[in-house]
Amino acid sequence: MPNDELTTIQERNGAARQMVSDLCHQRREWILSIPPVPALCDALEAAWQERDELRARVVELEDTLEQIAQWAEAYPVTVFIPLTSGEMQWADSVLREAGISMGAMHASWARHIVDGIGGIARTGIEHSATAPREDREA
Repeated sequence: MPNDELTTIQERNGAARQMVSDLCHQRREWILSIPPVPALCDALEAAWQERDELRARVVELEDTLEQIAQWAEAYPVTVFIPLTSGEMQWADSVLREAGISMGAMHASWARHIVDGIGGIARTGIEHSATAPREDREA
């Protein structure tokens, strides 16, 4: 193919691309001139922004759940072997001699666990609800 023909084809392609671009621009301008369209675009933009913020919050809350799961695995039964029924009865009798009931011990341990999990959850919820979006994504 001679060079002149190639140049002509390239010029025609360039002109065709420009015509398509101009048409798209005109069509976009025409569509945006329809009264409900700009409001719809604004509403979509707001919805997308809210979606992004909710996604970031979900990520933050998932991180909080992971922290709770890690906390729950802090005392593995392979390291801290559960007491047998006989050991629990012996501990109960020793504690009673000291004026402490096993129920009080269980309640104390339960409060410690619930306070720990509650603290992690509250921190995660507060951070995900109040942190700037950039903070939540970091």
